[in-house]
Amino acid sequence: MLNTYQQGLMEMKSVLNLVPMGRGAWLRGVKDGEHPEPIQQHNKRLAWRTTDIDKFLRTNPKTQELLIKAESIHGFFNRVHNDRHKYRP
Repeated sequence: MLNTYQQGLMEMKSVLNLVPMGRGAWLRGVKDGEHPEPIQQHNKRLAWRTTDIDKFLRTNPKTQELLIKAESIHGFFNRVHNDRHKYRP
């Protein structure tokens, strides 16, 4: 059986790790139509399509700045990691 991410879905906890807001604010945005619509799974948990979350993160002005910072930080740590391993015997 595929897990939710392999099915192209993200559960609430995973979404909240990516967006700069809490659970209540996220759900209010869903209710107001500002955030992507969830899919209710068989176990009554909410999940979102990974493509919808990706599109939301890339088109929302509040999250664009955070994505730019995260990508630059990620790039910095990759360079440090690669440099550390470059000189090992």
